[in-house]
Amino acid sequence: MDSDVDGMDDAVEDWLAQRFAPVVYHQRHETAFPVSVDLWLRLTRLSPPGRSSSRIGLAQAQLLNNVAVRNGLEFSSDGTRSR
Repeated sequence: MDSDVDGMDDAVEDWLAQRFAPVVYHQRHETAFPVSVDLWLRLTRLSPPGRSSSRIGLAQAQLLNNVAVRNGLEFSSDGTRSR
């Protein structure tokens, strides 16, 4: 069965996700746990360039496919910055 129609059987996707899922250990008194990007964005005061810093409801999808040019170099928001 391939319910998301991506060409890979859903059972294989589930097996791969389980097989390669990260193992995360926390100290007993840890207070900062992993959260989704959208939740983290709701809790921050980040804003896109040109807007004042406030809680504007920025979502992860808005951060993708943006391009900025700095000193003649082009940076993609969802690309790598490695040389």
